[in-house]
Amino acid sequence: MMSKKRIYEKRAIGILFFISLVIPAVMAQTRKVTGTVVDANASPLPGVRITIKNTSKGTISDIDGKYSIQVEDDKTILSFSFLGFKSQDITVGKRQTLDVTLEEEALDMDEVVVVGYGSQRKVDLTGAVSAITVDEAIAGRSVANVSSGLSGLMPGLSVNQSSGMAGNNSASLLIRGMGTINNAEPLIVIDDMPDGDINRININDIESISVLKDATAASVYGSRAANGVILIKTKSGKTQEKAQITFSGSYGWEKPTRSYDFISNYPRALTLQQISASTDPGSNGDKQNFKDGTIDQWLALGMIDSKRYPNTDWWDYIMRTGNIQNYNVSATGGNDKSNFFASVGYMKQKGLQINNDYERYNARFNFDYKVLDKVTTGLRFDGNWSQFRYALDDGFTSSSNLDMQSAIAGIYPYDPTLGVYGGVMAYGEDPQAFNPLSYFTPQLKHKDRQELNAQLYVDWKPLKGLVARVDYGLKYYNEF
Repeated sequence: MMSKKRIYEKRAIGILFFISLVIPAVMAQTRKVTGTVVDANASPLPGVRITIKNTSKGTISDIDGKYSIQVEDDKTILSFSFLGFKSQDITVGKRQTLDVTLEEEALDMDEVVVVGYGSQRKVDLTGAVSAITVDEAIAGRSVANVSSGLSGLMPGLSVNQSSGMAGNNSASLLIRGMGTINNAEPLIVIDDMPDGDINRININDIESISVLKDATAASVYGSRAANGVILIKTKSGKTQEKAQITFSGSYGWEKPTRSYDFISNYPRALTLQQISASTDPGSNGDKQNFKDGTIDQWLALGMIDSKRYPNTDWWDYIMRTGNIQNYNVSATGGNDKSNFFASVGYMKQKGLQINNDYERYNARFNFDYKVLDKVTTGLRFDGNWSQFRYALDDGFTSSSNLDMQSAIAGIYPYDPTLGVYGGVMAYGEDPQAFNPLSYFTPQLKHKDRQELNAQLYVDWKPLKGLVARVDYGLKYYNEF
């Protein structure tokens, strides 16, 4: 019988033999690549980030610009990136040494900004201009429209949103404050076409937004630019760009940050009205000077029969937790002659009030084609369709003098057995008292809007720095 010691020795020898076979096989799958990263003057660049593309594996060049990294095969792609220099992606191949020269990239002051007649570098600007690039961080926010999304993004641009009602929550925009007692809103220009609606455009379709703040804008757009100009440039495909499809979506919740404390105790409300009428009958009148018997009856029977003696909290009936959702699908691509950008978007907002909903569909197609070396033509087409459902024009009030102030607690909301809405029950109560549920349910208003915009342009560059451009646009609008 073999001793336990010899059994353990054989097992240990077997394990060591297995490890000796596995380690060379694993080592054979990876190899080390070394090199030096320099700039255009052959000076070493320390701190350059070298990563294996589409992975988190990487390293950083040392003070002499040297680096070493383990790669798995010849198809491995190394990405070289450094602040102030253009990034490079290089396939390793069979090389053991890979030296890289990075090219400088002008930043900040060479950034292109869209202005009146075209675009300029920031370093060449003489007027007051603010500009932002609409990236994923901005477009991914759960906002209902572009005007609300500009809040806090640009100096000198005042954004004031006075309503949170779904479909009626656009913000007013002012550049450098109130410039006139009349209409002080700036001129909106979308893809070189003036008088655009900033709240009908899909924020995911926007590439950049520029704000012209001073009087120099009037030299291009005339008196309409007296209050400033907001220039919006939509996305286009890039030259020599492979076709790609992108999907983005967001979902957010809305709750009122501040609200009124509605008096749902109807006997208490009657008592307050009684005291008010007795102290100043000239202002409050005697028609609503409720008797003690009415108040005592409601106070006692309200706990027994909630239908005949209701104590309704209308705030709980008409308010809810809202939400907003955005979904967008886009496709882009191009070659040396043409490029395109197409997108479809959907936005739905569930308002804070019951039966207040807003839906908007957007579609866009941008196409550019290089006819000759100096002649380019293109097409811009976009359309949107919205559905707006609401009860009162301004959320809690309307033009017919209906107001939540007239929504008394002594009205029963709705009797599903009889299929009727409650009305005034207390003796001496105002017969015109308001049952909000009777308006927020059966008397809803619907407003649909359809809009189409088409633009055709031709660019001719006869000389360097000189561009002649012709634009022709059509606009269709229908609201019902």
